[in-house]
Amino acid sequence: MGLCWKDINWEKGEIHIWRQLNIDKCLKEDIWTSLKTEDSERTLPLIPETWPYFQAVLDQSPFGKGSVKQIFADHSLVICRDDGQPYTPHHATTRHSKLLKEYGLPYVRLHDQRHAAATNVYELTGDMLLVSHLLGHALSTKNATLGYIRFNLSHLRNAMERYWFLIQEGLNNQA
Repeated sequence: MGLCWKDINWEKGEIHIWRQLNIDKCLKEDIWTSLKTEDSERTLPLIPETWPYFQAVLDQSPFGKGSVKQIFADHSLVICRDDGQPYTPHHATTRHSKLLKEYGLPYVRLHDQRHAAATNVYELTGDMLLVSHLLGHALSTKNATLGYIRFNLSHLRNAMERYWFLIQEGLNNQA
């Protein structure tokens, strides 16, 4: 909910996560806070299959009719109300529940889908460190070697593309 258009690098196909929206401060001027840990800052690949989603959101946003340069300069939120203000977490949960019902899917908490995605990526890759990076979790301090490891963005992109392919294949097999 705190992703801004400026955080998306379209040329490189990357999303940079470096801060979080603080709903408690929404009535004040500064609504941004640091991420929980230094390890939470990360860059994730924007795979081509997700580009149409972002384009549709931009086209429907109150800023979609403005110039892209202005949108990026304003730190405009990707997901926001018509007046540009952020939604509350309650809105995301409510919207998620409505979508599940609309598509006849069983209820599952929104946060549980984060766990499911993490589990699926781990099963595809067997790489716990990659999953930890994807989720923005802190690296273990028990093993100093982990502090020296840097993520290969192409490896993460490959995992996400394989994940997307398997989801699509599963949906096609159900039809």
